[in-house]
Amino acid sequence: MKMKKNRWLLTKGAFLFAAAMSLTFVSCDENEEYIWVDDNLPDSDFEVVASVYDITITNNTEDATSYYWTYGDGTVLETTEDTTLTHSYTADGLYTITLVSTDNNGVTSTYSEDISIPYLSFNWTVDWATVTFVNNETAATSWAWDFGDGSTSTEENPSHEYSLEGSYTVTCVTSTSSTS
Repeated sequence: MKMKKNRWLLTKGAFLFAAAMSLTFVSCDENEEYIWVDDNLPDSDFEVVASVYDITITNNTEDATSYYWTYGDGTVLETTEDTTLTHSYTADGLYTITLVSTDNNGVTSTYSEDISIPYLSFNWTVDWATVTFVNNETAATSWAWDFGDGSTSTEENPSHEYSLEGSYTVTCVTSTSSTS
């Protein structure tokens, strides 16, 4: 039995081998710039923990190499460190904290969060229509609660029963007595 050689494989195979070899010998120009591209884009994110006029920010950003922070009071911070930051405000107000993260390719991502200063912290628990509020600020000596439905209280840790189902914005304004 005589074996036939596959003429297509011999001619086409030699051509493909020659084409592959020519691609491996292509040289690069020395002056050509190459940019490394990462598939992961920056994703700006942070958490703010506040107490009266002081804040602590935990940067949760992923895939960034530099960070540009604005605190809403004229303060700006540029850093390449992914660290926990602290900042103190000197005046009452509503401030927008903004983070612009940049990756090694110059791609940016922005995240902002509003914070009210002084920041007063309180927790709440709900039992049917009754909500119990617990003030977390230890320096306060008086409280003015607004439960968002027209009712108010001056207690430190009030309970309030809502008559209608719904979403309510609760605020608490505190003050401290000055002693010398």
